[in-house]
Amino acid sequence: RLLLSWALPLFLARLCVESLTDIAAVFSRSGKGIRGAGAVAWGLGRGVLMGLACGAYVLSTIQPLSQIAPGLEEHLAGGRVTALARSEVVRRVNSFAREWHLTSGYGLFRTMTGVGQEKKVFPNSGGVPLRVVARPELELQASDDMQSWTPLEFQFKPGNVTRAPRLTGLPGFPDSFPGMHQPRLDWQMWFAALGSYQNNPWLVMLVFRLLQGTAPVRALMAPELWPEQFREHAPKAIRIVKFEYDMTRL
Repeated sequence: RLLLSWALPLFLARLCVESLTDIAAVFSRSGKGIRGAGAVAWGLGRGVLMGLACGAYVLSTIQPLSQIAPGLEEHLAGGRVTALARSEVVRRVNSFAREWHLTSGYGLFRTMTGVGQEKKVFPNSGGVPLRVVARPELELQASDDMQSWTPLEFQFKPGNVTRAPRLTGLPGFPDSFPGMHQPRLDWQMWFAALGSYQNNPWLVMLVFRLLQGTAPVRALMAPELWPEQFREHAPKAIRIVKFEYDMTRL
């Protein structure tokens, strides 16, 4: 089943391409006698069968995809997508496909992690209440006098709300190939915000190394954005403050 779950989507994608090729060939072979007529019939029939197979596979994905953003499908095609996703035919097709692991609501974190699920009307939401994400974020703050604290910015993860986030391009080329590079430290900070420092001992070690002024560890963050005093020497104290971020809606 595991092999089938990988092979069948690729096979169907190939069938879709071949079906379009066969149908296109129909028009180039027409008018060439009996042999041409036979080739046209074969090509057209093969293309239709392939199209039906691809259509059935797409049909099996409607229900799990409609669960990714509940309520969104009601605004598509005047609600017809919702009716189709809830139909008995789609349910049966999806049930068969899920049994063989051919489709599911896959996606690496298909929805933004949130600790608050309330809804709120935003100035640019057109009067429609939208779900508040409230994504938890940890901010490292440094101090020399234990009175005034300033944040130690990371390269990519949310921090200063007045600074646009950087593109996660290839190392050394931050503005190229967005999404090709995954900054490991910034990624792990997201998970640390969902738990505790007891479950993330590396976080304690991160703070310890920053207090030591370890250059390779400082380079994982964005020291060029830190206050000038902490660019020259390590802070005497670091604390971690947890905030909740709700992302901008365009």
